[in-house]
Amino acid sequence: MKKVSKVYLVEDIESAERSALEVLLVDDNAINRKVEARMLERLGHHVDIACDGGEAVRKVNEKEYDVVLMDIQMPGMDGYEATRMIRSRADGRARIPIIAVTAHTLAADRERCLKEGMNGHLSKPVRQEAFRNALSYIQSHRLKKCESRVDLTE
Repeated sequence: MKKVSKVYLVEDIESAERSALEVLLVDDNAINRKVEARMLERLGHHVDIACDGGEAVRKVNEKEYDVVLMDIQMPGMDGYEATRMIRSRADGRARIPIIAVTAHTLAADRERCLKEGMNGHLSKPVRQEAFRNALSYIQSHRLKKCESRVDLTE
């Protein structure tokens, strides 16, 4: 058996830590949460989880996130209502990038997500590459506080 070890440069580790995003993943389905959180963690991001829109709003009130990945159809408060509540805040957290992660894939669904205040739309099942593209865009454009709508639609 051959033993393989990896060598990481301190600069690489520090760079990865600086580029890691604080992600709030919102989904009512436990399997989706587990799979999507694992993908996001493999991309080097820190992931917190909310099980519905109400919990998402509470978590955004408690902590500053770089992005929210929001399911649309959930019991209780859905993703649209949660987005409206987050957008109604009087502080900078109202401009956090919110990306819909949903099985609703028609063009009209994408348009509604943008109209409701979301910045983009990813279709389920989400591929890791789709997460990578959307989150890389946020990282590279420093969209911690969205000043305007940016269509991150996949």
